Amino acid sequence: MKLKINIFTTTLTLLAAISVLLSSCANEVAPTGGPKDETPPKVLKYSPEIYSTNFNGKTIEITFDEFFQLNNYKSKLLISPPFQNEPTFTVKGKKLIINLKDDPIPNTTYKIFLGDAIVDYNEGNPYPNFSYIFSTGESIDSLTLSGTLKDAYTLKPVENAYIFLYKDLSDTAFTSHKPYYMTKTDKDGLFKFDCLSDTIYNVYAIVENDNSLTYNLLTEKIAFGDSLVSPHDSIPINLFIFQIEDSLTVDTSFVVSKKFNKNRLIVSGGANKIYYQDTLTLNFSNIIKEMLTDSVMTIITHDSIIDTTYYKLKYNDTANNAHVICNLIKKANYTLEVKDSAMVDVNDHYNRRFTWKFSITDDDDFGEIILKLVRDSLCSDNNYVVQLLDNSNELKAPERQVLVENDTISLSFSLLTPGKYYMRIINDSDGNGKWTSGNLAKRRQPEKVIITNSTDVKAKFTIEETVILK
Repeated sequence: MKLKINIFTTTLTLLAAISVLLSSCANEVAPTGGPKDETPPKVLKYSPEIYSTNFNGKTIEITFDEFFQLNNYKSKLLISPPFQNEPTFTVKGKKLIINLKDDPIPNTTYKIFLGDAIVDYNEGNPYPNFSYIFSTGESIDSLTLSGTLKDAYTLKPVENAYIFLYKDLSDTAFTSHKPYYMTKTDKDGLFKFDCLSDTIYNVYAIVENDNSLTYNLLTEKIAFGDSLVSPHDSIPINLFIFQIEDSLTVDTSFVVSKKFNKNRLIVSGGANKIYYQDTLTLNFSNIIKEMLTDSVMTIITHDSIIDTTYYKLKYNDTANNAHVICNLIKKANYTLEVKDSAMVDVNDHYNRRFTWKFSITDDDDFGEIILKLVRDSLCSDNNYVVQLLDNSNELKAPERQVLVENDTISLSFSLLTPGKYYMRIINDSDGNGKWTSGNLAKRRQPEKVIITNSTDVKAKFTIEETVILK
């Protein structure tokens, strides 16, 4: 009897344990976490196979190992050579289906490039530089061309610009029809063509405004090669993009300012540091007709004491500025205040109160740069324009027109406020004293520019810099 009771008790205990175990297994428990999925989709199958030859179909299917989506693919899509009608791209499950609307050209290698547009569904991990390549001929073209694109005036790399190759070597090809091959520049202005056929090409660059893949807007920036290019060339292509002269953008900021303040005379001052030998100058948005008070302005020292030394405002009725005639002390800080409605312009507009804070500097507060231009033995150019700019690209001294008749010439830039500066040296080939843009119709490149490295100017120091003119 005891044996039966023990067996019964043991059975009940075992059943209770199993019940608890099953209950805990049935309860949903929040996952404890794990590493974030950073793996992009992987291709399991191409149909037809990538790098297929004798391609004669209209549909391409690419199967991935996970669900994915196309992220802004139209802005990244490049097809070389381009079809007249863009193919459709459809995501169906784990497949990307590409339907061609046009018949591919016989004996031609095609490249469909989607960049990083294919991303996994959950984390958005991109498939890097996705491309599908096929040929309608017996083989895949495999030649390459590479180069860089820079702004012709600033020499900064140009990102996301189109680079075109044309088999049609006529001058009208760039403006009349789409290129045979195309690619885009990266953030460093670099570009590369692959899968090219063995022939010669005209090369162009364009920053597109209308996605037409042709140059049809004068506001579009363009570049073109000096000569025909071949995939057998070992030297990289260097292109310099520009905007044609008749469409250069005009800075309208001041016009907008005057429109916004159309019923006011605008008064402005100069820098916050003034060299003791310079003249204080006030600038106006219009020509002054009359000063309405004897005390148009006051000059206050850093001690908030009104300066009682002699000063007055000198102007004439043909210029939109006035000189402040005064005796100011070196190393001192000042505040110049122009009273409200103290003057009226020729359109009967009055000024608002204007305040200008500045300090008077001495020679010891400045540095100097001596620029030495050395002409290379192969250089035959004589005319140059030299600009001194700071790191905000602001011109910090009047432009210098330079005639380099001998092998070497030196220029001094003095009274420079401590800071970083660089030089832009323009090869002024037409001698007009300024940078001249390019002209596609005349096949004239923009004037060449040299940009020096940034120089750190310090007070009381002179820095010498040498530039070789080639």
